[in-house]
Amino acid sequence: MDLDGDGWASPEDCDDSDAAVHPEADEVPYNGVDEDCDGEDLLDVDGDGWEAWTVGGEDCRDGNAAVHPDAVELCNGADEDCDEAVDEGLIACEAPVDPGDPGGLAWSCAMIPMSSGSWGLIVAAWVCARRLRSR
Repeated sequence: MDLDGDGWASPEDCDDSDAAVHPEADEVPYNGVDEDCDGEDLLDVDGDGWEAWTVGGEDCRDGNAAVHPDAVELCNGADEDCDEAVDEGLIACEAPVDPGDPGGLAWSCAMIPMSSGSWGLIVAAWVCARRLRSR
């Protein structure tokens, strides 16, 4: 018997007193309600395996799967590894000046070769170099 008229009955309908809760419902993240009856609320919107800060997790930007505590910090003015520090371990890169100014300076990052001849794949191997934009 379907008590809430949503087309689903127990045991498939995990809350047969609420028509917004059934196995085909859209899950609303972070609200503490299991709308789609999969056994849990949606706490990891981007699917990176880390729960959002808003619900006590460690993912500082749950809408971006490339940002989480195990992410590699990039030289881009953002905090990829959720430690509240930006570009730590890297020589700071400045944001480009006005893109409409063809004579302005821009900043870029590049990896440097390590003494073994291989390219370094560690954060400490990143450096920033200033270059003049093409006119």
